[in-house]
Amino acid sequence: MCYTRYMKKIIATISILLIAAACSRPISDNYQKPLDRPATTTPETLPKENKPGGNILGQPVTLKKGETAVFEGGRVSLKVLDFYYQPCPEGAQCFWSGLDVYYELVVDGKTYIHNTPGTGINAPYEVNLKDSDYKTYATFVVSKK
Repeated sequence: MCYTRYMKKIIATISILLIAAACSRPISDNYQKPLDRPATTTPETLPKENKPGGNILGQPVTLKKGETAVFEGGRVSLKVLDFYYQPCPEGAQCFWSGLDVYYELVVDGKTYIHNTPGTGINAPYEVNLKDSDYKTYATFVVSKK
Protein backbone atom coordinates (compact mmCIF):
# COMPACT_ATOMS: atom_id res chain seq x y z
CA MET A 1 0.00 0.00 0.00
CA CYS A 2 2.83 2.43 0.82
CA TYR A 3 4.49 1.55 -2.50
CA THR A 4 1.31 2.45 -4.43
CA ARG A 5 1.02 5.81 -2.69
CA TYR A 6 4.69 6.55 -3.47
CA MET A 7 4.22 5.64 -7.16
CA LYS A 8 1.16 7.91 -7.43
CA LYS A 9 3.22 10.84 -6.12
CA ILE A 10 5.97 10.15 -8.64
CA ILE A 11 3.49 9.89 -11.52
CA ALA A 12 1.75 13.13 -10.43
CA THR A 13 5.08 14.98 -10.24
CA ILE A 14 6.16 13.73 -13.68
CA SER A 15 2.76 14.69 -15.13
CA ILE A 16 3.04 18.24 -13.77
CA LEU A 17 6.54 18.60 -15.22
CA LEU A 18 5.41 17.32 -18.62
CA ILE A 19 2.46 19.72 -18.72
CA ALA A 20 4.69 22.64 -17.74
CA ALA A 21 7.18 21.70 -20.47
CA ALA A 22 4.41 21.41 -23.06
CA CYS A 23 3.10 24.89 -22.21
CA SER A 24 6.41 26.65 -22.61
CA ARG A 25 9.20 26.94 -25.10
CA PRO A 26 12.72 28.29 -24.76
CA ILE A 27 13.35 31.88 -25.73
CA SER A 28 15.18 32.27 -29.00
CA ASP A 29 18.90 33.15 -28.78
CA ASN A 30 18.39 36.34 -30.78
CA TYR A 31 16.97 38.11 -27.71
CA GLN A 32 20.17 37.61 -25.75
CA LYS A 33 22.52 38.98 -28.41
CA PRO A 34 23.75 42.59 -28.30
CA LEU A 35 21.55 45.16 -30.01
CA ASP A 36 22.15 45.79 -33.70
CA ARG A 37 21.76 49.55 -33.25
CA PRO A 38 23.49 52.26 -31.25
CA ALA A 39 22.55 52.42 -27.56
CA THR A 40 21.34 56.00 -27.95
CA THR A 41 18.28 57.01 -29.90
CA THR A 42 18.46 60.20 -31.94
CA PRO A 43 15.76 61.87 -34.03
CA GLU A 44 17.57 60.71 -37.18
CA THR A 45 17.29 57.03 -36.16
CA LEU A 46 13.57 57.19 -35.38
CA PRO A 47 10.82 56.39 -37.88
CA LYS A 48 9.44 59.54 -39.55
CA GLU A 49 6.00 59.07 -37.99
CA ASN A 50 7.47 59.05 -34.47
CA LYS A 51 9.62 62.17 -34.20
CA PRO A 52 10.34 63.43 -30.66
CA GLY A 53 7.29 64.77 -28.85
CA GLY A 54 4.95 62.60 -30.91
CA ASN A 55 3.53 60.62 -27.99
CA ILE A 56 2.32 61.58 -24.53
CA LEU A 57 3.14 59.69 -21.33
CA GLY A 58 0.06 58.06 -19.84
CA GLN A 59 -1.72 57.88 -23.21
CA PRO A 60 -2.16 54.60 -25.16
CA VAL A 61 0.15 53.98 -28.10
CA THR A 62 -0.29 51.06 -30.52
CA LEU A 63 2.74 49.52 -32.22
CA LYS A 64 3.45 46.70 -34.64
CA LYS A 65 6.60 44.58 -34.61
CA GLY A 66 9.63 46.77 -35.30
CA GLU A 67 7.80 50.06 -34.72
CA THR A 68 9.07 52.63 -32.21
CA ALA A 69 7.21 55.29 -30.24
CA VAL A 70 9.05 58.20 -28.63
CA PHE A 71 8.19 60.23 -25.54
CA GLU A 72 9.63 63.10 -23.54
CA GLY A 73 11.10 64.88 -26.54
CA GLY A 74 13.01 61.78 -27.65
CA ARG A 75 14.55 60.91 -24.26
CA VAL A 76 12.33 57.81 -23.97
CA SER A 77 11.46 55.31 -26.69
CA LEU A 78 9.54 52.04 -26.80
CA LYS A 79 10.01 49.47 -29.56
CA VAL A 80 8.19 46.17 -30.11
CA LEU A 81 10.79 43.45 -30.68
CA ASP A 82 8.56 40.41 -31.11
CA PHE A 83 5.35 38.66 -30.15
CA TYR A 84 5.11 35.41 -28.23
CA TYR A 85 2.00 33.48 -29.20
CA GLN A 86 1.82 29.96 -27.83
CA PRO A 87 -1.41 29.83 -25.85
CA CYS A 88 -2.03 27.13 -23.29
CA PRO A 89 -3.77 24.21 -25.04
CA GLU A 90 -7.45 23.78 -24.26
CA GLY A 91 -7.94 21.51 -21.27
CA ALA A 92 -4.32 21.83 -20.10
CA GLN A 93 -3.26 23.52 -16.87
CA CYS A 94 -0.39 25.87 -17.62
CA PHE A 95 1.56 28.06 -15.24
CA TRP A 96 1.22 31.08 -17.57
CA SER A 97 -0.86 32.08 -20.58
CA GLY A 98 1.78 31.53 -23.27
CA LEU A 99 1.16 35.06 -24.61
CA ASP A 100 3.57 37.98 -24.35
CA VAL A 101 5.04 40.98 -26.16
CA TYR A 102 8.80 41.47 -26.09
CA TYR A 103 9.86 45.12 -26.13
CA GLU A 104 12.79 47.47 -25.70
CA LEU A 105 12.56 50.62 -23.61
CA VAL A 106 15.35 53.20 -23.99
CA VAL A 107 15.62 55.94 -21.35
CA ASP A 108 18.35 58.57 -21.74
CA GLY A 109 20.43 56.15 -23.82
CA LYS A 110 20.10 53.20 -21.40
CA THR A 111 18.36 50.16 -22.86
CA TYR A 112 15.96 47.93 -20.92
CA ILE A 113 14.72 44.79 -22.70
CA HIS A 114 11.67 42.76 -21.75
CA ASN A 115 12.17 39.32 -23.27
CA THR A 116 11.32 36.92 -20.47
CA PRO A 117 7.68 35.87 -20.16
CA GLY A 118 5.93 36.87 -16.97
CA THR A 119 8.57 39.35 -15.82
CA GLY A 120 8.93 43.10 -15.81
CA ILE A 121 11.87 45.43 -16.28
CA ASN A 122 13.58 47.57 -13.67
CA ALA A 123 13.39 50.93 -15.41
CA PRO A 124 12.47 54.47 -14.33
CA TYR A 125 9.36 54.26 -16.52
CA GLU A 126 6.52 51.77 -16.28
CA VAL A 127 5.33 49.98 -19.42
CA ASN A 128 1.82 48.53 -19.22
CA LEU A 129 0.45 46.29 -21.95
CA LYS A 130 -3.19 47.27 -22.40
CA ASP A 131 -4.21 45.25 -25.46
CA SER A 132 -2.69 42.90 -28.01
CA ASP A 133 -3.53 40.04 -30.34
CA TYR A 134 0.01 38.75 -29.61
CA LYS A 135 0.59 38.38 -33.35
CA THR A 136 0.49 41.78 -35.06
CA TYR A 137 0.01 44.70 -32.62
CA ALA A 138 0.27 45.78 -29.01
CA THR A 139 -1.16 48.80 -27.21
CA PHE A 140 0.93 50.16 -24.33
CA VAL A 141 0.72 52.95 -21.81
CA VAL A 142 4.12 54.30 -20.73
CA SER A 143 4.32 56.35 -17.54
CA LYS A 144 6.97 57.65 -15.19
CA LYS A 145 7.32 55.66 -11.94
